[in-house]
Amino acid sequence: DLPPNSIGKLDVAAAVGKGIITVVRNNPLWKQPYSGITQIVSGEIAVDMAHYLTESEQTPSALGAGVLVDTKDENVVASGGWLVQMLPGATDETITQIEENIGSLGGSPTDLIRSGKTARDVCDLLSRGLRDAEVYPPTIIKPRFACKCSIEKVYRTIALLPRDEMEEVLEQEGKIEVGRPR
Repeated sequence: DLPPNSIGKLDVAAAVGKGIITVVRNNPLWKQPYSGITQIVSGEIAVDMAHYLTESEQTPSALGAGVLVDTKDENVVASGGWLVQMLPGATDETITQIEENIGSLGGSPTDLIRSGKTARDVCDLLSRGLRDAEVYPPTIIKPRFACKCSIEKVYRTIALLPRDEMEEVLEQEGKIEVGRPR
């Protein structure tokens, strides 16, 4: 059980604590996986992941993420997030405008969702002042889950685990079990 912090939200930072973030990324076209490491700077997931992206992957980034959990019954009330990354060659004016837009969002991602904002609304808020006209694709693609699992992908994923972690799981569980999220 995670107790609420001083403002009544779950105290994620206290649960995460101090330490490091290690991210391992793999691509079938790469010769080997990319591994990046940074310090946990706040314990808040969005802040620490933005720090990771900026420091380890050298991509200036801002990230907002949140999950509003009802502390009485632990049900998720709202969750969402956004990610803004600067492309190479971004001007100081663009960076300043993005910073102003982020500062004027009017709340956390969960606050925005609870107030009725859609993904398009959040994109409009984040990109305000950066384009001459509202430009949208002629069709909107709705994301959907499609499992593209294969035994080869499972083997590659397990191969990314450090050997000591695999041995620990085998010792504790007697097997390494792989499943897809439901």
